[in-house]
Amino acid sequence: MSQTRTKIYFAIKSEDQNIDQKTIAQYIHLNPTKFELMYARGLIPKCTIWEYAIPEFTSWDIETELNELILKLSTYEEGLKRLKNDWKVDFVIQIVLRIGEETPSLHFGSIVTDFVSKVGAQIDCDIYNEK
Repeated sequence: MSQTRTKIYFAIKSEDQNIDQKTIAQYIHLNPTKFELMYARGLIPKCTIWEYAIPEFTSWDIETELNELILKLSTYEEGLKRLKNDWKVDFVIQIVLRIGEETPSLHFGSIVTDFVSKVGAQIDCDIYNEK
């Protein structure tokens, strides 16, 4: 029996070649779990990506894990808004589901929707069937 696995992360993306990890650190004091400059590997990635992820998990209750991530990020809400105002960046909450035997619950409560609205983020869900 294969378990459903989920990865959730918050990403700051920019095609501005002047933005780097130091620039972002001026606005939010949170170390990324992954950072890659635009074109660091030739023609990829096509944008600079600053990413903060929680460890992959196998619970079907995605809302609980997502809320914990958002509560951590909400401490940096003002800095994120200033970053978006000063630089051309996009914010994305990425949810990657690898569906196993159990069906996960995907729900966006007010903690998530309020944060997304306040900072101007997007939510992107990728769903893969592991069966």
